[in-house]
Amino acid sequence: MLRHLSRATLTRGHAFATGAATPRIAICGAGVSGLTLAGILSNGTRDVQLTVFERARRDRDQGYGLDLDEHGQEALVRAGVYDRYWDISYPYSDTAVGYQFSGGEPLLNIFWPRLTMRLFPESSAARPETNRGGLRDILLDALAARGNTEVHYERGAWDCRRLPRGLGRLGAGGAELLDREGKTLGEFDLVIDAMGLHSPLRDPVRDLRVVDSVGKHYVGEMLIHGVINDIGKTCPSVAQRMDRFGTCFTLGRGYHVTMQRFGAGADDKRTCLFYHINRPDGEGGVLREMGIDKPTSRSTGIFTGDKLRAAKEWILQDMHESFDEVWRDAIRGLERVTVRGKYMHGDDTKLREGLTLPLVCIGDAPRNCGVGGGGNLAMQDANELATILEADDAFDEATGAVNLPPLRAGEAIMFERKEEFHVERLKPPMNTREMVEARGRGPFDWEDFREFNPLPSWVPFPVARFAVKRFAALTKAWYAWERKRGGGGTCKGNAPIYASVERLLAEQKK
Repeated sequence: MLRHLSRATLTRGHAFATGAATPRIAICGAGVSGLTLAGILSNGTRDVQLTVFERARRDRDQGYGLDLDEHGQEALVRAGVYDRYWDISYPYSDTAVGYQFSGGEPLLNIFWPRLTMRLFPESSAARPETNRGGLRDILLDALAARGNTEVHYERGAWDCRRLPRGLGRLGAGGAELLDREGKTLGEFDLVIDAMGLHSPLRDPVRDLRVVDSVGKHYVGEMLIHGVINDIGKTCPSVAQRMDRFGTCFTLGRGYHVTMQRFGAGADDKRTCLFYHINRPDGEGGVLREMGIDKPTSRSTGIFTGDKLRAAKEWILQDMHESFDEVWRDAIRGLERVTVRGKYMHGDDTKLREGLTLPLVCIGDAPRNCGVGGGGNLAMQDANELATILEADDAFDEATGAVNLPPLRAGEAIMFERKEEFHVERLKPPMNTREMVEARGRGPFDWEDFREFNPLPSWVPFPVARFAVKRFAALTKAWYAWERKRGGGGTCKGNAPIYASVERLLAEQKK
């Protein structure tokens, strides 16, 4: 099963015999999943021709950070770029601290103790915040140096059609990709849709593989986010509250504010802020109250100047009086803002049965995973799909035609993993009406934290409250002890590595 792939298999590649057909693979989307897959396949020993198509411009904003788990870090090793991991990651950012709306005493600290890292290297290791733009750049640099991959920006795939046997390259059939005007982008032995959730409302390539009667839709939660380029200079009070932590958050009834470092390296001081609110009327209602026209593209959705001032004024007015000045200073310090709703695919989403078109969907394309998990699951998809494509029987040696059954089996496992994530992680703690009604009822209180209770519902509330409160006190004391001894987060010189990543690195040296 792909859930338990051997590490030997992960680095095994199989070159075609002299004169064999070279498989041609198209990857639609130059996001995390698409470029990671291209990086792994281009770095293998199998002879492949890769073409990546991306609708957006090369300089499109990539967002903020993601903390790479063992699968994400394994992918960097296989793509041949792990040596630049800490160049694009912020030191000590694999820690978090939580506060109430008012007062400077932390509620709890979240971090991996050094003892845990040493005892359980299979599951606990350094996970700093890695800059998404930096991740894209190191993958593009690697692809440009290899010569077997072309990356086309502002050239998106819009449709895909099956070429029957007898047509196409060497009569193997395959698939032809088309752009929005119906012009051909080329003929390929395999097409991989990695265009994600925030592609246009309708992704015709995805529709060929996925059944989703509801489609992309708003689910009642708004995410207003922005950037402070140097938090120490712009917001000293916030920097003091945040200390050396990678993530700083505050919870309250109907409110949730998070700040996170996402710089590419120690000298990059950028910090992002997320202001979560629940609004049935979505971006339209919030933007009307701000006096801002709805953006027509990702770039116009990044507010600066007068729009930035209007957005910050609205947030400050929206904040309950329980917020102290530190959190208001963070809002005042924002240097850009974006107003975005939370969107999901339909709950009835499933893979289409009996499809013979050589098309596979990975990452957020078949089923979105949301903030906090999508990037890592996308890179895990890239890992597993690359392993399938490196097998001896992945392609017909004479024609380059892809062997579909192993791909379909792997795709089903990937989809099931996202379905589990969708059900368990993306459900809001309260429905939209309850969250709206809860706003303004005061700060977080240990006596009433039902909407944030992390324990299973079958645990009696008094027991859950006692357990979480004691656990929070323990984390603060333990973190203080670790800091005195040089711990409390990891940096380039003291970072424990996942055991699986260490094995892959050792195998590459052989």
